[in-house]
Amino acid sequence: MKIHPRNIRMLLGLAIAGVFIAAMACVTKEVPVEVIKEVVVEKEVEVVKEVIKEVVVEKEVVVEVVKEVVKEVEVEKVVVVEKITVVKQDISYPLSGSDFIVAAVDVGPPLYKRNQAPEPTITYPYYFGMTENLVDYDGQRLLTPMLASEWTLDEIGVAFTVRNDVPWHSSDYGQYVTPEDIHFSYTEMTKTLNGWITEYYIPQWENQRVDGQQIKWDWAAGTTLTWAVPARHAGSGVQAENLSFFETEGIDTAITTPLGTGPYKITSHKADDTVLLEGVKNHWRMDPGFETVSILEVPESTTRVAMLVSGDADITMVGTPMIDQVANVPGMQYHFAKFVRGTGATVHMGGNWRIRIDQLTGEPTISTYDDTRPWVGKLDDPADMAKALKVRKAFTVAIDRDALNDSILGGTGCIAYGVMIDICSSRHQERWENPFDPDYAKELLAEGGYPDGFDLTVWIPSGDTNETFVEIGQAIVNMWQQVGIRANIDGAGYAVRGNELAHGRQMNDVWLGDWGGPRVNFEVWTGYIACFDTTIEYSCGYDFPEAYDIHSRLVNETEEEPAWGVITEFLDFVHDEYLSFSTVFWFDPYVAGPRINPASAMSATGKNFPEIESFLPALDWDW
Repeated sequence: MKIHPRNIRMLLGLAIAGVFIAAMACVTKEVPVEVIKEVVVEKEVEVVKEVIKEVVVEKEVVVEVVKEVVKEVEVEKVVVVEKITVVKQDISYPLSGSDFIVAAVDVGPPLYKRNQAPEPTITYPYYFGMTENLVDYDGQRLLTPMLASEWTLDEIGVAFTVRNDVPWHSSDYGQYVTPEDIHFSYTEMTKTLNGWITEYYIPQWENQRVDGQQIKWDWAAGTTLTWAVPARHAGSGVQAENLSFFETEGIDTAITTPLGTGPYKITSHKADDTVLLEGVKNHWRMDPGFETVSILEVPESTTRVAMLVSGDADITMVGTPMIDQVANVPGMQYHFAKFVRGTGATVHMGGNWRIRIDQLTGEPTISTYDDTRPWVGKLDDPADMAKALKVRKAFTVAIDRDALNDSILGGTGCIAYGVMIDICSSRHQERWENPFDPDYAKELLAEGGYPDGFDLTVWIPSGDTNETFVEIGQAIVNMWQQVGIRANIDGAGYAVRGNELAHGRQMNDVWLGDWGGPRVNFEVWTGYIACFDTTIEYSCGYDFPEAYDIHSRLVNETEEEPAWGVITEFLDFVHDEYLSFSTVFWFDPYVAGPRINPASAMSATGKNFPEIESFLPALDWDW
């Protein structure tokens, strides 16, 4: 087995160490204003010497005195001491005059109602620093208070005590967040099951209610280790939404009007153009570092990198193939999140909608099963299903993963065969590996009934995805062409076709997702596996009845090793059926310029821009 343990952070050798400390309302900055140095001084002095000369004369001694004047240089040596006068200066956040300029691939449309926003737009308010959740999350496993000042767990469920002093950005609809606002937020979430986080709420909790200043949830099926996921300050977690605002203005206004509680508030959002943020002074939780933030949509990677190098942008994600363009630029900083999921290229064999009756409702599913697709097969025809399996396997053995890693990623990635797990992971199994073999791929296609290959559309989302991913996806399509899988690429963004995966469940094309490893935390797998049953509305373009049992057992597992046993069962099934397979995973860093404080540390990263509230301005910059 060929192992590729290298990591982009190891390649760069520039991973940032240190712990981010939330900005204080006022800090002290030491400013050197005067330097006094004592240096070695040479001085010329005149020295008079008296020389006595003895002269011998017969029978008597004559002493002759001769006086000479000799010039000598005397060196006076002194100790060098540097004296610095320091003036202490108070700095208040947000720092006056500071503007954080972010060059992003996409800024999305102005949609702020959580249950109405598509992926990845649903996560943008969190990354903007506009919204807050019940509990804060360090990107690993540490939970700390946020909107909830405390919480208690028992055999019945959880009780969150909601703070009574968290102000909304506008007081027109009530000054402070209330338990009723939180109850409303979660009730709205359950109406559409939108976003991955909903999967962690529906199977685990029931009987949500307000009890004084508390929000209470009851266990739906016993305790779990993933109980806090819906409440966490991360990704598509459920943020506080203002009930009075919704009741007064209506859903249409609520969808397009930003109203939150976070350290930044939105002052302008022009779709596919710019987002302007303003730091909230005297914010209840943390003072934002910057007075203003400008997030600019710049789709072209070369332009974004050029802006970073020239100082026209302070930060942008730099794809691994372009790291060499910033590696030797003075002042560049490489930022990785504490919660690093990574990026990857994973192939999903869309259209394999095998769940025809929803086991949760007993009703027929809304998906369309199109068995004319060569990789799908007729459900009631075992022979035809076996042929479709051979076609799906041909897709994966036609991919030269080593070539992708070496030619595009410079060898810094990790090869992957099983879905969402790479060979660098200790959980990888060799039985999931299907080495590159184009002749075998052609043989499989012939056995599947397509000796001359076939034409198809492959969806590779672009515009609101990682650009390295798009390049790798295009390379994969070229490899498929070589064996007769003739693909036409659809480059529409997630915002355009995402509904086919979520509310519509009509994705019937083969498609690539930009999700990657390492996924070493078993807790994240419960959400991913829900993608393959009907627990949430979001899907991966196919489903199968076996996922119900696997998913329910994993949700209720509380120990790591037994949980991984269930996850491995899932990975075996998906591999043996070739319903999904990954190709290569990698890490693309966010690279920042000298105006950013290098001590800034993100908890998580988005596809298009970083977690804004994590960053501070450099104090030695003349703002």
